[in-house]
Amino acid sequence: MSVRGKYVCIEGTDGSGKSTLARSICQYLEDRGRSAVYRWFPSDNPVGALIRSSLRGDVLLDQKAYLYLFCADGLQANGEIEHHLELGRHVICDRHPTLSGRVFQVDHHEVEIVDQIYDFATDDGVLVPDYLFVLDVPADVSLARMGKREKYKDVVFESDDLERIAELRRRYMVLADRYNATILSGELDPEALIERVIELAGL
Repeated sequence: MSVRGKYVCIEGTDGSGKSTLARSICQYLEDRGRSAVYRWFPSDNPVGALIRSSLRGDVLLDQKAYLYLFCADGLQANGEIEHHLELGRHVICDRHPTLSGRVFQVDHHEVEIVDQIYDFATDDGVLVPDYLFVLDVPADVSLARMGKREKYKDVVFESDDLERIAELRRRYMVLADRYNATILSGELDPEALIERVIELAGL
């Protein structure tokens, strides 16, 4: 019987390096004979695909729909994530639906409403990571990195405003404590970051 894998989420502002780190951790583990799977939110299931389509501007969604879709995406992804974990695979995920949801949805809804819905989604079964890390980088670094990445070119909701990115960074720092997340500098040497996560999560 295989030992259950660990569910690890990497969060942070766009341009913080979370996707690169999550993929690099998977590769690091695979190279050493440990099974790991890279996943992401919004996911590639039908709910996540709808969110991504809207972020590209292909589909117009009401802001109330977004509020609930992040929860639905997490619930829909539970089965796949649980399957990998039960087989002993570590799941390294870029973003977590309720944390990202809280960061971005307070732009459009009262914080009390956002908290109520995401608290209920967690109670109702959205998987809680075994370990959650928030990559922190200065807003100007995030902005510079975003300007160099092709993946941000077609995302209509991303902002190139320095004050906006700084505000999102602030929200992540506030929520990190609430989620019992470990804050890591996204400006650390990539190898050092990988090793730090491996060590802290016991992968």
